[in-house]
Amino acid sequence: MIKPFLCSASALLLVVCPPLFADNRLETAIEQCRAQSQAQQRLACYDAIKATPTTNSTPAPKAAAVVVAPTTVTPPPAKAAAPAAAVAAVSRPAVMEKQFGNENKQVKDELEQISVTVKKISYTNRKLLIIEFDNQQIWQQTNSSFYPIQEGERHYIKRGIFGSFTLANDNNNRTLKVKRVK
Repeated sequence: MIKPFLCSASALLLVVCPPLFADNRLETAIEQCRAQSQAQQRLACYDAIKATPTTNSTPAPKAAAVVVAPTTVTPPPAKAAAPAAAVAAVSRPAVMEKQFGNENKQVKDELEQISVTVKKISYTNRKLLIIEFDNQQIWQQTNSSFYPIQEGERHYIKRGIFGSFTLANDNNNRTLKVKRVK
C-alpha cells in the first residue's frame, strides 16, 4: 500500500519540480565551456551562462535560456582601467616566475650558529641532557642518542631545518638535537 503511494508521489515531484533536478541545457553549456582551449574564451563562456533561477527571482522564460556555442563567444569590451590591470597582471607572473623555487633561499639576518662553553650539565627524569652554557642559555636534549659532553668544553649550536637546532663540537663526529629551554 505504501509502495504505490511513494511511486506516485515521486512521479508527481518529477513533473511539478523540474528545476530541482539536473538541467540538461546548463550541463551542455558547461561542457561546451570546458571544451574551450583558450582561457579567456573559456572564462567568457562561463560568464555568459545563465544559471538556473533562484527562489527569490522570477523564473526566466524557456526562450531566454542561453546555450553558448564555442566559436561564437567573444570577450567583453575592455574598459579604461583594463590596460593598467593588464600591466599588473603581466608583471606579477614575471616576478613570481623569477622567484619560483627561491622562496626559502632568501638571505636572512639571523645567526646560523653560536659558539658556547658548557657551564653546567644536569639530566631530566628520562635521562635527557640539560645543558647550561656560559651565556646563561639553557638547552635540553630532544632525542635519545648518546652525546659525550663535559663541563668547560667548547661547543656550537647550529640552526637546522624546520626550526630545529643541533649541538656539536669539532672534537667528535656526534651531534645532538636540542631545544632551548631558557
